[in-house]
Amino acid sequence: MEEQVTTIEQSQRLWALGIPEERASVRWGYCDGCYKLLFLPINSYDEDVVITSIPAFTVADLMEIVMSSENTTVFQRKGLCFIRYKREIQIFSSSLRDVLFEAVEFLVKNIYIIP
Repeated sequence: MEEQVTTIEQSQRLWALGIPEERASVRWGYCDGCYKLLFLPINSYDEDVVITSIPAFTVADLMEIVMSSENTTVFQRKGLCFIRYKREIQIFSSSLRDVLFEAVEFLVKNIYIIP
């Protein structure tokens, strides 16, 4: 499942870019001395169990953000995932999560989409 959700570091970077936490389907919660994925609403957990949480974005969440930008193409070929924006840039990776994360970061930083 973790391959389908942004890492803690990626999640923090997206949050810092201003991606609203409401767009995240799950959260990383710090409990029992480590971060774990939380699938229920944060208020469903005991306050003693979850000390802090970070929004975590699924592949579907990231795809929705990327596809909100016109002229964006996502495709896969020979085990690599590609994203092309207006034929200007091309991002590729073997991980769909990572390529979508990089695309969201690029599109927001360059103001092609507003979070």
